[in-house]
Amino acid sequence: MKKLELHWKILLGMFLGVLFGLVLSFVNGGDVFIHDYVKPFGTIFINLLKLIAIPLILASLIKGVSDLKDISKLSQMGGRTILTYLCTTLIAVTIGLFLVNMIQPGKFISVETRKELVDAYSTDVDAKGSGRQATRSWTLATACRCGSFQYFWRNEQQQKHAASHFLCFVFWNWNDFNSRKIL
Repeated sequence: MKKLELHWKILLGMFLGVLFGLVLSFVNGGDVFIHDYVKPFGTIFINLLKLIAIPLILASLIKGVSDLKDISKLSQMGGRTILTYLCTTLIAVTIGLFLVNMIQPGKFISVETRKELVDAYSTDVDAKGSGRQATRSWTLATACRCGSFQYFWRNEQQQKHAASHFLCFVFWNWNDFNSRKIL
């Protein structure tokens, strides 16, 4: 039997995931199952992707520069890279603005639904403006002021603190971290 190619496996997995979500959204108690058992895996996956993106980009840049035979070409390559970045950013913003103005997402949402959404998420906005955010900023500012993240590793308590911040980033978002009172 012929093996299924990777791109077909990915597309099949995406289709089955959407189908599974749709079926469970119509089943009694399915939304609770999705929120309690499926969503955490998605959150962990997305946070791990965020965690690996910057080191991967940095490593590929370092590898690319180190493989250069002629250092004089570095300036020219950097200029081309910045120009390419600016052009692709301009194209992406143009496409995004065009689609938003053509589709106008949210235009067909009723006034009652808008009010419900504003009420539901206004508490999140208030929580982000409170002392929780200031604590996070103080921790990062203090760590950066020390010149390295050795600030966290002075003693065992600070090692646990740094490890909990890392696990918080991977497994939960910051508000969940503060609401669970992990520290």
